[in-house]
Amino acid sequence: MKKWDSPHRLMYEKFKLRTPERFNSIVQAMKQCAANDEAEKLLDLEAAVGFKYDPQGLIFDESTAEFVDLSKAIYTDTAHCICASGGIAQFHINQLVLKIVDSSATTLADLDSFAKRVNVPGSKLTSTFFQDRIVVGDDKHMKCRLRDKGWLIEVLTNGRSTMNHG
Repeated sequence: MKKWDSPHRLMYEKFKLRTPERFNSIVQAMKQCAANDEAEKLLDLEAAVGFKYDPQGLIFDESTAEFVDLSKAIYTDTAHCICASGGIAQFHINQLVLKIVDSSATTLADLDSFAKRVNVPGSKLTSTFFQDRIVVGDDKHMKCRLRDKGWLIEVLTNGRSTMNHG
């Protein structure tokens, strides 16, 4: 049994809940990096947590920080968290394709061949898209752009229908 048996079991254990305590820990770590002139470490931390250090910001100001609970105030937008590069959709599509390839005689080349026959207006993917973009590994996501995902879902949906109904 391969590690990618469940396309829904990705790398959730790597995600940390954003509780008030966790935010405070992040804020303190950012303040410490800034105070110690650790610019590279601060940049890495900012990238990892998804927001920038700003000494003028509400969460970094001692007089206002206690009134701000970012764990209840952060807006997670669908386009960037679900669909965009590195979003959940990229992980799920990659895992779904790996599941198809692993559990059948279908190859990535077969998927590319099938994809050429699906007409989706505006799609301009290469003839070896699946071969070039699928990445093996249970914590990997495919390499593609946001606009490619809708097309891929159309191809995979048509492929499933074709496989199930002849």
